[in-house]
Amino acid sequence: MIQKNGNVLSYFIPNRYASTLQTQLRQKIEPGATIVTDSWRGYNGLSGTFGHTQVKDKEKYGESFVINGLNTNHIENYWTTWKKTYHGSHHWFSKKHVNRYCHLIDFRHNTREKSISEKFIMALSENSGKNISYSELTKDPYKSMKFDLPANFNN
Repeated sequence: MIQKNGNVLSYFIPNRYASTLQTQLRQKIEPGATIVTDSWRGYNGLSGTFGHTQVKDKEKYGESFVINGLNTNHIENYWTTWKKTYHGSHHWFSKKHVNRYCHLIDFRHNTREKSISEKFIMALSENSGKNISYSELTKDPYKSMKFDLPANFNN
């Protein structure tokens, strides 16, 4: 998800079912907010809770679509960066730590206009006084959940 001001929030969702995705969106976004999505059918049904605008996907239709000044260009750009980080730097994410990778990529995106020293100070101040044990770091948050991961996710 990307806010109007450009800040992004990403996290792992266990599957691509419309019911799962829409439940997550309803938990994270205030009712009445405007949501702009591509035309994937999993987003159908959001208009009851949110202002929902669907724009056609450039990759599928060969041209960029803008409706009333709304488009998905910012989030598409973010996902391009996310995929490049996955394929170019890390090559795979452990399902146990995938949300930590999401937070890392979010932090990089949300602080992209700050200097390296500002980013460093922010990272330190956000974690000041926080200790994390090895067992907490390595626990599997999905252990009790039952879902199928894409084939390219390694354990």
